[in-house]
Amino acid sequence: MDDLLYWIWLTNISGVGIKTQRNLLNWFGNPRNIYEADIAVLLETGVGKNRCESIVNARGLERAIRINRECERLGIKTITREDTFYSDKHRSDDNLPILLYSKGNLSSEDYGRKHIGVIGARRCTQEDKNACIKLIENRGSVDNPVIVSGAAKGIDGYAHTAAIKNGLKTIAFVGNGLDIYYPREHMELFDMISQNGAVISQFPPGTPPLKYHFPMRNRLIAAWSDELQVFGAGRNSGTRYTVEYFDSINLSINNR
Repeated sequence: MDDLLYWIWLTNISGVGIKTQRNLLNWFGNPRNIYEADIAVLLETGVGKNRCESIVNARGLERAIRINRECERLGIKTITREDTFYSDKHRSDDNLPILLYSKGNLSSEDYGRKHIGVIGARRCTQEDKNACIKLIENRGSVDNPVIVSGAAKGIDGYAHTAAIKNGLKTIAFVGNGLDIYYPREHMELFDMISQNGAVISQFPPGTPPLKYHFPMRNRLIAAWSDELQVFGAGRNSGTRYTVEYFDSINLSINNR
């Protein structure tokens, strides 16, 4: 429990982003060592004077304790990059958060299954909807995959629903705290996903669904998908960003 508080503390320091958090972890080994380091040692990491001062000024676990208590109250689990949910691919990607919040019942067995990301237009055609559902029906009987999407209106919602109806686990990555239902119309669907997989966010409870959170959410969809299927997305949609990030991750892996 104590160690977890330091993970929560590290991910909630103003001005200290994901890449800095990762650099500090690579240097110190764990968040508690970062918390206990003096300013001179922090400066040796090269993350910059302002960030080092922010870390020192942020010492105190009161906020982390509040977040952890709220998670316990709401049945939200915390996942750090030390957990098996993170593969080597995820641990090596400097753009991915070091801590996630999860509500659901995924097991280590589910982590090992093929993850198929299914994304697309919010205002999709009936043809795209049917194609999405058909794909999940067909792949479900062959691969027993985990279906990954973003719980938005349109294709995302149809993908999660089709997964549940076909007895598959499904993961919804969202751009807000897990105590907030967004979109509100999917309140019942979120509960169903939690019972048949997991709803996951990099944001602590109480975080609203701000516009700039969704590219971050899309990175998670791309990173935790072994395969990506797209239905009816526009050129300038968030779907395009997800596809580009998915391609960049796999190109990087193939070039190692």
